[in-house]
Amino acid sequence: MQGWPRTLTWNDFQPIPNPGPGQMLARNGQPIVARVALSIMFYENSSFPVEEGNAFKYSFVDVRLVLNRAATQFVPSRLPDRDRAYYLRHEQGHVDLMGLFARELEAKLLALSAPSRVALNALARPLVDQTVESARMYAINSSVDCLYDQETNHGMNRSRQAHWNAVIQRNIARCRRPGFIFQT
Repeated sequence: MQGWPRTLTWNDFQPIPNPGPGQMLARNGQPIVARVALSIMFYENSSFPVEEGNAFKYSFVDVRLVLNRAATQFVPSRLPDRDRAYYLRHEQGHVDLMGLFARELEAKLLALSAPSRVALNALARPLVDQTVESARMYAINSSVDCLYDQETNHGMNRSRQAHWNAVIQRNIARCRRPGFIFQT
């Protein structure tokens, strides 16, 4: 897998000095300090199916976590110096959650088996869609705030943030195991 683990720095973010009305707001309307833009990608054409017995399996899958730096932004005026590390850690949680789901996808793809290369790729596509949808539900804000941001109130609920930091670390500790599945 490419793109994770990755450690964020504030240099990965584009500053927005004076956000206008409606910019850099949570879905609940509250102002936020920062946001990361991430995608999980599966490149079927650079993944390698091989024949094992009467079945095809992937010997390698090209799964990547991609950071869109242009859409990864922060508002310096909303970030007191004393809280810089804390809020960077919250944003790192988004990256780590997406990385963990990318790793889960990689493990699921490597476990697939089908009677042909075409059938193997056909099994992979809905699996990718399902895993990416789960990842977004946990870690990426779209039409609603993701579960991570809902539960931590975008990092402002420090006890819930500590809980999520622990969940993420437990999963990171076991993510290289075959058959890895993210657990809350």
